[in-house]
Amino acid sequence: MNAHTLTVHWHDENQPVYSVHFQPNNFSSSDSTRSARLVTTGGDNNIRVWELEHDVKGSSKSEAPVSIRYLSTLKKHTQAVNVARFNVNGDKIASAGDDGSLILWSLLEEIIKEFGDKDDDMLVESWKADKVLRSSTSEIYDLAWSPDSRYIITGSMDNIARIYNVSSGELVYSLSNHSHYVQGVCWDPRNEYFATQAADRSVIIYKVDHVNNAFTPLVYNRVIRWDIPTDKDLLIMRTCYLYHPETLQSFFRRLTFSPDGSLLLTPLGFYKATTNDQEEATTNTIFIYTRAGFKKGPVCHIPGLKKPATVIRFSPKIYELQSGDDGHTTMPFKLPYRMVFAVATHDSIVIYNTEDMKPMGHVTNLHYSNITDCTWDLNGETLVISSADGFCSVVNFNEGVFGKILYDVNIEPEFWKQYETKKEEETGPIKKSPSKKTKQESPALSKKESVVPSKKMSILDKFIAKPLSIDMFTASFKESKETVTDTVTDTKTVTDAKSDKSESITESSSNKKKRRITPTLLTTTSLVPP
Repeated sequence: MNAHTLTVHWHDENQPVYSVHFQPNNFSSSDSTRSARLVTTGGDNNIRVWELEHDVKGSSKSEAPVSIRYLSTLKKHTQAVNVARFNVNGDKIASAGDDGSLILWSLLEEIIKEFGDKDDDMLVESWKADKVLRSSTSEIYDLAWSPDSRYIITGSMDNIARIYNVSSGELVYSLSNHSHYVQGVCWDPRNEYFATQAADRSVIIYKVDHVNNAFTPLVYNRVIRWDIPTDKDLLIMRTCYLYHPETLQSFFRRLTFSPDGSLLLTPLGFYKATTNDQEEATTNTIFIYTRAGFKKGPVCHIPGLKKPATVIRFSPKIYELQSGDDGHTTMPFKLPYRMVFAVATHDSIVIYNTEDMKPMGHVTNLHYSNITDCTWDLNGETLVISSADGFCSVVNFNEGVFGKILYDVNIEPEFWKQYETKKEEETGPIKKSPSKKTKQESPALSKKESVVPSKKMSILDKFIAKPLSIDMFTASFKESKETVTDTVTDTKTVTDAKSDKSESITESSSNKKKRRITPTLLTTTSLVPP
C-alpha cells in the first residue's frame, strides 16, 4: 500500500474539495498504464472532470507513478458544490450544492469553448447541463442515484429528503421525517430500499414499493436509540443515542450500502460503555445493519476510531473468503464472500473487510483539514480521498492484496441469480412518531403497507441468521481498539498533531446556516508536542 497527496490545482484559489467520485465503467488498462475518469466538486462553485492515470510499466501497481489530467470544468452552480455523482452507466453526472439546485449533466460529442474563459483553453471534453431542478433554496448536502438511473434522492438543510424523476425532472416525493439537516443519502443497489441520515441523530430506512409500476417510498424503520450494555454483564442494558448530535463539526454523514445490498453501514456513531455511575468510556464507531434486520437496530459496530467517521465507501469488487467457506463463525452475520470498505474519519482512512471486520490498513497525516469524501476505482486497487484543505490524495494497493476477486458487481449482474431463493414474508412498516412538519409525507405514515411475498429474496435471508444484539462486539472493544493502533500504515506527510480536545463545538443548534471555514496551515513547530 502506498499513499501520497496529489499536488494539483484542483479548484480555484485552493477552495475545499467537497466530493470525489470515479466513473463506474470508464476504466482502461494495459501493460504500461491504467486510467479512470474522476469528478470533483469544490467551494469555487465548479465541478471538474479529471483522468487519473497510473504508469505501471516496470513497477508494482502500488508504487506506480500517478498523473492527473484535466478534462473539463462544469459551470452552472452559483454557490459551493457539495456533491457530484456519476450514474451507474457512467454517462451522466448529477451535482448539487449550496444554491439548492440539482443539475443533470451529459457528455457532448464535441468540445464547446467560451470566449475569454481560461479553463476552456485546456478543455479535452465538454459536458452540457440537461436539466436544472430546484424545489427549495436550501443547501443540498448529498445525493444518490437509483441503480436503474431513473431517480435521484437528495438531502437538504431544510430537513427534507427529495426524490426526483430523472427523465421528467419532476419532484416525486418530499420526505420530511427528519427534524434536522439531512447530511447523507444512499440507495440500495438492488433497488428495494434507500436510507437517509441526519443531524437529528437518526437513520431512516425506506422500502420502495414497485407495485403496479408505481414508485412509492414507505418508511421501514427509524433508528435513533438502541439498547446497549452498561458494563461487561450483557444482561444489564440501557437505551442510548447511537449517533453524534448536530453540534459535531461535520458537513456530511455519508452512509452506504454494500455493493451486494446485504449491509448498511452508517457513520458518526458513538458508543458509551458505562462501568459504574461515575465513569463512562466513549468511543467513536460505525454501526452495521443487515438486510434481513432492517426493521431492527444495528447488529454490531466497529469501535476504536480516534475521531468520528464521516464517510464510508465499499470497493466494487467481491472477494473470496480468506478463511474458507466455514470461516468467521464469531461474526453476527455470515457471507459466502468478503467485501472491502474504507472508513474516513476527520483525519484518517481505515480499511476493513466484512469477513472479520478487522482493520487491514490505516492511512493518516495526509491533509491539513478534514477529509470530506473518498471513492474507489472500478478495479478496487485505487482509493482517492478529498479534503477541505483543497487537495486530494491517492492510496494505491497491490494487485491481490485483498484476495482473489470473485465478481465485479458493476459488470456481472448474473452474479446474484445463484443466491436467489424463496423469500420469507415480511411485516409492514413501523408507524411514524408525531412530527411538526406539514409538508408532503411518505404514504406509509397514514396507512399500513400491503406486502406481497416474493419468490426472490435478499442474499442475507439465506446466509445470515437472525440479527444478534449489538452487545456481541462490546467484549472485544479494547481488543479492536488496540488492533487499529498496532496495524497502522502511517504516511508521514505531515507531523501528527497531538490533541485531546473534544470534536464537539459549542455553536447553538438553532443557527441553521452552514459555516465555511478556511483551513489554517499549521507550522511544523506548532505540530510537535512539547
